[in-house]
Parts: sequence; structure tokens; C-alpha cells
Amino acid sequence: MKERYYRIERKRRQAKNTRLLLLGGIAAVVCVGVLAAAIVMYSTVGQKAPDGGLVGKNPSSGEGAPVSSQPSSSDAPVSSEHPASSQPPVSSAAPASSAASDSSVNLQPVQNTMVSGFDFSKPVAESAAVDLSFFDDAAIIGDSRAVGLVTNTQLKNHASSFAKVSCTALTVLDGTSETAPIIESLEKRSGEFKKVYIMLGINEIGYQDYGVVMTRYGTIIDRVKKCQPDADVYIQTVLPITKNTDQKHNYLRKSKIADFNARMQKLAAEKKAFLVDPTSVFAGSDGFMVEDAVTSKKNLDAEIHFNKTYCQKWLDYLTTHTVK
Repeated sequence: MKERYYRIERKRRQAKNTRLLLLGGIAAVVCVGVLAAAIVMYSTVGQKAPDGGLVGKNPSSGEGAPVSSQPSSSDAPVSSEHPASSQPPVSSAAPASSAASDSSVNLQPVQNTMVSGFDFSKPVAESAAVDLSFFDDAAIIGDSRAVGLVTNTQLKNHASSFAKVSCTALTVLDGTSETAPIIESLEKRSGEFKKVYIMLGINEIGYQDYGVVMTRYGTIIDRVKKCQPDADVYIQTVLPITKNTDQKHNYLRKSKIADFNARMQKLAAEKKAFLVDPTSVFAGSDGFMVEDAVTSKKNLDAEIHFNKTYCQKWLDYLTTHTVK
């Protein structure tokens, strides 16, 4: 009788264990299902991500694309010497709006909210426009084209101009028989400026050795940084000439300007200066300056300068290609 009782008891316990295992298996399956559902819900468009941002879908790749919740304001004071921003730089194609009206767009701050790893080998990208007061603490070193920019726009009421007609890198450093070196005038106002624009080159396109010119430019940048230690230094490309000038002038050629500007770009990377390239403001589809931009067609000298309308467009470009 006892053996029969023990057999029955064992069978009962085995049945109970089987039921427990079955229930455990069902519970495990349910847990996996709930976890999977949670993951799907978590990755759905418009749900909150761990960092408080939103997760959207990239229609081109089908993958989730992070949508920044940060505004693209130019108020964040950063530059190559300033603390790194948490946001990466973006190209000129990046929208400057802070409103994420389309969840498929990966919004990022504009270029003038910079990271410390800025690529100085590339021109400054388009940024949110700054007010003209941005130039209140700016100095401009340049030639006759720079003189025209200042005198033909409201820049004359904001920036301090050190621009001179026929100016070259050599005259900036050594002066002429009639004028003192421009760099010395800037050094006398040590620490006064937060931006220094260098706009030279058109008078040096005819030089045989651009290496010598670039060495002088490098010296100018070094001395500017020494006497204006808090200033961002902008160097500007040589702007286009007309097709007529290219054909008739004794040394100005579009191909030489391209060579000169390529060297300027390398210099900017070496010296960590911000390269600004407003060529698109003045050039047509053929790369030559549009005739509507010239001051006058009466002679070749007049034809390399810009009229008031295009000087204003030039200034507009500068206000939308800044760093902070």
C-alpha cells in the first residue's frame, strides 16, 4: 500500500512541476512580447528619446534620424579658440530655422555656431545673418576694392578701415615712401578689435612668385594675431574679373586668380584664419565677373571695381558668413 501511495504522490508532484514549467514558459513568451512591443513603440516617430530630443525617420535610408531640439541661434559665442559646442558644424545647405516643421529633416545649427574642430582649409559656410553692429569691433585691411566696400555701404559707420588704394601685402608690412606701414597703425590700437578682415591680392596677381606673397601674408596674419589676440582673422579670396579684363589686361587673368586663391586657402589652413569666398556674388556661370557689377566700362582699371549695388551684395555676403 505504501509503495502505491508513493507512486501516486510522485505522479502528482510531476504533474504539478509540468504545469509550473508550462506556466513559466508562457510567462517568458509574454515578457518577450511586451519587450518587443516596447522597443517598437520607443522607435516610433515622435516618441521621446532618452536625451529629450525627438526621433524621426529618414525617408532616404529608412533609418531613424535624430532631430535637434536646439535653436539655430547665432548667440552661442564660440570660435576656434572657444569651448567646443555640442553640436557639429553643418554646410551651407543646412536650414537656419530652429523650427522642426518637417520631422524628416535633420536640423543642425548653422556654421556660425562653431565647434573647436573647425576645418580651416574650407571657406566659412553660410550662417545666420548678423547685424551690422557685428563690425563695430572689426578692422579692415585691404586694397581699393576694400575701400569701395567700406565707402559704398554702411560699413563705413561701423568698421575701422585701414584699406588703401593700390595696397599690397608688402605695403601693409613696409609702407611706402609716403605712408607708414599699415600693420603699425593696427599695432598702435593693440587689443581693440575682435575681428580683422584682410582683403588683398588683386594688385599682386601679376607677381612671378606667389610663394613670396604668401610668406608676406603669413607675416601679416601673425602680427595681427599678436597685437589683436582676441580677434578672429578673416582672409578673403581675390574676387573675379570680367572676361574683357581677362582678355585685355596686361597681367590679370582668371586662371592666375584661381591659383592665387588656392594658395590662400592653404595659408588659411596653416595659420588658422577664416577664409571667406564671396566669388558667387560676382561671378556668372562662366566664372567671370558679371558686367552689371562693374563701376564703369570706360577703362580696365574701373572695370575691376564694383559698383554700389554689388558692394552692398558683398557686405550682405559677409554678414551671412561669420563665425562666433
